[in-house]
This record gives sequence, structure tokens and C-alpha cells, in this order.
Amino acid sequence: MKKLTALIFPLIFLLSLAGCSRYTADEPLPDALPNVWGVTLEAENVTRKGLTILCHHSGGKDVTNLLSGSYFVIQKSEGANWMDVDYIIQDSSISWTDIGLIIEKESTTTWEVNWQQLYGKLPAGKYRIGKEIMNLRAPGDYDIELLYAYFIIT
Repeated sequence: MKKLTALIFPLIFLLSLAGCSRYTADEPLPDALPNVWGVTLEAENVTRKGLTILCHHSGGKDVTNLLSGSYFVIQKSEGANWMDVDYIIQDSSISWTDIGLIIEKESTTTWEVNWQQLYGKLPAGKYRIGKEIMNLRAPGDYDIELLYAYFIIT
């Protein structure tokens, strides 16, 4: 139990950090490109209130324990930039659950995301949802990458 607790607290702290992508909003939606760990994200069953994230793992380099958490960020294409979508509630009242979502090696893991309480119903546009993926080697020894799944709401 202590090991699990030691793994979860660093994950929650790091999930509050954000990152950038190499894509710009004026490009078409990119194909999913695997990161160095062989992880790609894909969006399915997209509605104005949520979607399903497919987290694919295949191959990769130096993969130990792959994890994610409940945290996600939604960005909208605005000209040549990706801009964070504003929450519909006060930022100070938002909290993320203390969970560690395990990403099984050489398989596909799915996560249902309902963003209606945070973002409301999204209008038409080109979006991406970001999830932080952690490669945890040991307590205090990990790397994190922010990966995106791209989607369109019509």
C-alpha cells in the first residue's frame, strides 16, 4: 500500500503541469504519432459533451510502468495556435481524483471522458485533448510526456 501511495502522489503533482505540441492549428488534424515509449492517443465517439480516448501502446524504448491520471486539458484551434478552452467554473474549485490509470503494455486502454462539468458543451471546431503519460521506473524516478488526441466537433 505504501508503494502505491508513493506512486500516486508524484503522479498527481505532475499531472498539474502542462506542455506543448509541435503541431500548429493551421495544419490538418495529425495522424497519431507514437512517442518514444510507443504510446499514441486517438479520439472516438466524439460528442459535444465528451469522447472516448483510445490509448494504444506498441513497442517503445525503455518502457517500465506506464500510467496516466484523471487530469486532461482541452485546446481549440485558433488561427495558427492551440488555445486552452476556458473552464465554465472557477479554477479554484476544480480538483482531480487521486487515481493512477495503468496503461497495459502492447495493448489498447480506453478512457471515457465527460467534460461537460468543466467546459460545458463544446461548439463546432477543431480540438485536441491532452493527457499526461508517465513512465514510472521507481518512486521518484519517472518521465512525463503530454500527448494529444485530435478531434473535430461539427
